[in-house]
Amino acid sequence: MNDSKRHRLNNLNLSTFLGLLISKIIGGTTIQLNNGIYINYGRKGKYNKAWAITIGDVILAKQDRHCNKCKSGTPHDLADRILRHELKHSEQFAKFGGIIFLALYSFATIKSFIIYRNHWQGNIYEIQAGLQDGGYI
Repeated sequence: MNDSKRHRLNNLNLSTFLGLLISKIIGGTTIQLNNGIYINYGRKGKYNKAWAITIGDVILAKQDRHCNKCKSGTPHDLADRILRHELKHSEQFAKFGGIIFLALYSFATIKSFIIYRNHWQGNIYEIQAGLQDGGYI
């Protein structure tokens, strides 16, 4: 899927709007890349081990307490593999629609947790996005 189509579909299904709203709520710095993806550097907390969470065209990147750029609030590039993984999730939002994809992803997460005791190993959407790129294996 090309960037323009993905971006247009995620705007239409309101998932990018939701991602930007969450970005505003959590604070931090948000930048937009040339491909229409927004990256917010404001996610905190040790409750979630994922480096990033994507909603529509918005990547909510975790602040790394060991990273001087994260500590200062300075935006910086995510690792190519993580960006590639999160871009796949953005395409999944565009393909399935915002709310529908959230429901599908939630169901796949619950199923994976029941079978494997983690959210990713049996989650078809994480597998399609690339478990290695996402840092799961």
